[in-house]
Amino acid sequence: MITPSFSTSQDDKFVYIRIRVPHIKISDVDIDVDGCNFKFFLKPYFLRLVLPGEVMEDDDAKAQYDVSQGEVLVQLSKVVQGQYLEGLDMLTTLLGKSKKNTKPVVGSALIQVMDSTDNSGATAMGEEEEGDGEEEEEEE
Repeated sequence: MITPSFSTSQDDKFVYIRIRVPHIKISDVDIDVDGCNFKFFLKPYFLRLVLPGEVMEDDDAKAQYDVSQGEVLVQLSKVVQGQYLEGLDMLTTLLGKSKKNTKPVVGSALIQVMDSTDNSGATAMGEEEEGDGEEEEEEE
């Protein structure tokens, strides 16, 4: 996949993403917006951005293709109108990892150890189960 050249800007209501993708068939474009995450896919181009604030697809959101410039201009509505999104001009930061599932939920274990035994009598932790007091001795 090729990461296309892009630029970003904003005003009080919208975030604008200008993506340079010359010689394309615009009907094949796939755009996905989920909170701070923006994805643009059009074979062979793929662009994933993590925006510094949440945006949404609503009736005012749109995408236009300028054939003469070979650019797609995406207009996304800000969730918080009037909010200035710091770092929107930091293009390498926008290309970072998704914000989804980046922090573990406080108080919840990611791995839970179950106390169970298998057929050999060993527990899940690898310890021998205590029997009925009788121990077997190894013969030498």
